[in-house]
Amino acid sequence: MKIDRFTEEELQKSNLLDEGAYPFRVIESQNTKAQSSGAEMIKLVLQVSDSSGKPRKVFCNLINSWPKLVKHFCDVAGLEQEYDSGELDAMHCINKGGYVKIAIEKGMDKNNKEIYKNVVDDFVGKPIETSEFKDDEIAF
Repeated sequence: MKIDRFTEEELQKSNLLDEGAYPFRVIESQNTKAQSSGAEMIKLVLQVSDSSGKPRKVFCNLINSWPKLVKHFCDVAGLEQEYDSGELDAMHCINKGGYVKIAIEKGMDKNNKEIYKNVVDDFVGKPIETSEFKDDEIAF
């Protein structure tokens, strides 16, 4: 049998979204604290549709040490009022949507093995009403 050869990097990246902008919706949102600093943050799970419409999950933390991400999320998600008030809660974020710029980041897993993962580079574009997402697009 003739086989196609791939590097480990190519195999890992084949399961990732390509870098670019995608529509998203927040499907999970949780108030928590950063393990390293104890700073308040909001953990988000985004449902991102790939180019074929298949839903994927991408994780993102909103934390004051990344002010651009917090500001742009609020702008894109229609949460300018909450941003201006200086108070954002996880409950404000659920079912909000817009467009997110996805990147691929190289890191290390728990066993010090190189891994690649999708990360949120920024939030861009207009808010998306949750009615624009169909129930059958939600991954469970």
